[in-house]
Amino acid sequence: MTAVDMQAPLGSGRQLRSNIVEKRIVNQPFNVEAYWEERYAVGKSSGAGSYGRLAAYKADFLNAFVKKHNVMSVIEFGSGDGNQLKLADYPSYIGYDVSKTAVEMCRKIFSTDRSKQFRLVSDYRGERCDLALSMDVIYHLVEDELFEKYMQTLFGAADRYVIIYSSNDPSLTDLNVHVLHRRFTDWTSTRTDYRLVSQFENPFHIRAKPLGGLQSDYAPSDFYVFERKSLSKRMFNWKYPNRRAELEVLRTGKIPVPPSFGLPNIDYSNGVDWRIVNSEPPPVRWWLNHLKYTRPLLLSSNPADLDRAVKIIKSWVECNSVNPQSDFAWDGHAVAFRSEQLACLKTKIDEQWLDESIQQHGEFLSDPENYQGDWNHGLDQNIGLLSLGYSLKNTTWINLARERSIAAISKMVDWQGVSIEQAVGYHFYNYVRFQDAEDLFEECGAALPADIFDQVHNMTTFVAHATMPNGKWNLLGDTVDDKVERERLRDTDAGFSLSSGQYGKRPVSRFALYHGGYVFGRSGWGESRPFVDESYYSLRFGPGRIIHGHNDHTSLTYFVHQENVIIDAGFHGYTNDKFRDHLRSPAAHNVVYTTDATRFSWHAHTKLTEVEINREWQNYLLIDEPYPKTKRVRSALFVQSPVEVLLVYDRVAGPKRRYEQAWHFDESFALNRDGDYIEAASSKVHVDIYQLWPSDGIEIVQGNEEPIQGWAGYGVFDLRPIPTLLTARSGAEVTFLTAMVFQPVAAIQRVALSQQPIKRDGISRNVTIQVGDNVVNVSLLDDETMQIR
Repeated sequence: MTAVDMQAPLGSGRQLRSNIVEKRIVNQPFNVEAYWEERYAVGKSSGAGSYGRLAAYKADFLNAFVKKHNVMSVIEFGSGDGNQLKLADYPSYIGYDVSKTAVEMCRKIFSTDRSKQFRLVSDYRGERCDLALSMDVIYHLVEDELFEKYMQTLFGAADRYVIIYSSNDPSLTDLNVHVLHRRFTDWTSTRTDYRLVSQFENPFHIRAKPLGGLQSDYAPSDFYVFERKSLSKRMFNWKYPNRRAELEVLRTGKIPVPPSFGLPNIDYSNGVDWRIVNSEPPPVRWWLNHLKYTRPLLLSSNPADLDRAVKIIKSWVECNSVNPQSDFAWDGHAVAFRSEQLACLKTKIDEQWLDESIQQHGEFLSDPENYQGDWNHGLDQNIGLLSLGYSLKNTTWINLARERSIAAISKMVDWQGVSIEQAVGYHFYNYVRFQDAEDLFEECGAALPADIFDQVHNMTTFVAHATMPNGKWNLLGDTVDDKVERERLRDTDAGFSLSSGQYGKRPVSRFALYHGGYVFGRSGWGESRPFVDESYYSLRFGPGRIIHGHNDHTSLTYFVHQENVIIDAGFHGYTNDKFRDHLRSPAAHNVVYTTDATRFSWHAHTKLTEVEINREWQNYLLIDEPYPKTKRVRSALFVQSPVEVLLVYDRVAGPKRRYEQAWHFDESFALNRDGDYIEAASSKVHVDIYQLWPSDGIEIVQGNEEPIQGWAGYGVFDLRPIPTLLTARSGAEVTFLTAMVFQPVAAIQRVALSQQPIKRDGISRNVTIQVGDNVVNVSLLDDETMQIR
């Protein structure tokens, strides 16, 4: 319902309003229901605000909000003629209106759309949805008693959000008898269960109408977004990926299995056979028992969905509380997430079996023997225990969860804002859970100390640098390029990197050095060339491998000309097989390692001893002791201009052994060898590779299983063969000098390379690389660093 066709000038407000009010007092009371029924019955529309650019603006705003906040159901009071709804993208919708004609019109328009229902306001029986919506209605409620009743109904029908699109200025005047502008926020400010979280100014507001502008193109309304304060709603309403799609599967009586598992959906119509995945890898067994997949049902306002959630959760409790059918039933991390679902269900039903299960889970998580410590598993357990403590009002559990969380968060991220877990994916996961913990403990009245979050605020900058120019994460450690929850980063420097500069704020530097063991560099942030055309590299050093890290020290990766060229081994899930072991090993990374049966010191610390950063080139010197009585040195020179060049010097000294230098290329590349020259090419990038010093052999492998080599993990259960270049040398001291020149396939120029021993002025060797008319002159110094001459 809208009325923008007879908006009066602002300057005439007081007198006009006085006349209108006097007219309404003298005449009979205005009947809203009769007015709109008559209007629709004679073929009139809801008004100009439901058509044209005003309708498009409202639809864009609401569709974006529903998607961003995972709104699964919408209830609207004042659904009108249905034209505005044609532009809506809501999973589920119930529209109420005072006009029988309007309701019948909408039922006819959307007769084939099962996601939408239309009813008379007089038939409202307390239905609730995630979002309650009021658009261009409030200023049509000219009677105070009707306004009060409408507002009570509107806010009472929302589980999570209320959005009002209306005027909010009583000084606005209107000649229409069915319009009365009022400051409705005076009413909403008295609500203790909701808060106004956002107000969005309408770009087509009547105040912006130019002289001579078409009245129907403007409106008196802005958007106002209210969020429920209730802890029980906020606490158990964290986002869950793919809710819309998963909810549809759950409603068919099936539990939706992640596609990467390669298994059919699981039938729960007669309960769940919790033994069904006992022979599957640990990630599958863990997934079935954490019950997170019930969250879409628990957050739905449909009573049938709650019944479905109860069926699954009660089945788990009956089959696994004692003598569990599933061998992962009481895995500590699964218990953490399952506890959240139990606590969420407690806000919906009050039954003895549920209370007993919550008590059992709380006792499990509070037992020191089951606490998994100061990393993401422990933090998740603390959030689970907090949830259970809230649901049963058990302050002992809440306080224990708080104490443990303070200790954990203080240790899980260092002073530069880097997670100790040595994986880009888990760095972001912990960032999300730190935010959750901060909010949830505060709302439970057990706020965590503010100072433990000081370093958390720096975590987004690490994500910005760990993101490649194509907007994807560098798959360092146990990382998959997961998009879930990334909207939290939108306005940060990480959001800038992930969106290729569309959102957020530009990072202040092209280079980042983190003492946790990471070097990142790039040619720019899209200032002088397209964002995706920038070059990018990473280099690993620092503390030995822990938690989700790999034995990747001294390894580097390289991205250029829109392609990920030299890649990390990646991650393919917690499979506990030979490939899992391989992807964490030095052989799966771009390093020098021995093929002999010698113990690798995975806890060894790699030192970054020299750093030189210039605008167009950078050099880093790394030293460690990966094997007993063995010193390993790597000097890496990255050149961005006048051409893209990588020059790497490796030296290993110790007992006589056979060593291999490995370079792992993305699956999009093909490698060919001609003596000591190797060519790597994809559809976009051409790489000239030169092994400048003698070797015992050069080999290109892909997908070997004995020994395992030439594999990379691109996601959970996604293992792929990749081309890998191996160069071997044996001896007590071996050295490698490798040059790579990167060019776009569309503009390949001739490459010429020469080298000359010098042995003077601290220089041991000069290398000249010519690409077309561009020349790069490099000096390898006696201290094993490199410089551009």
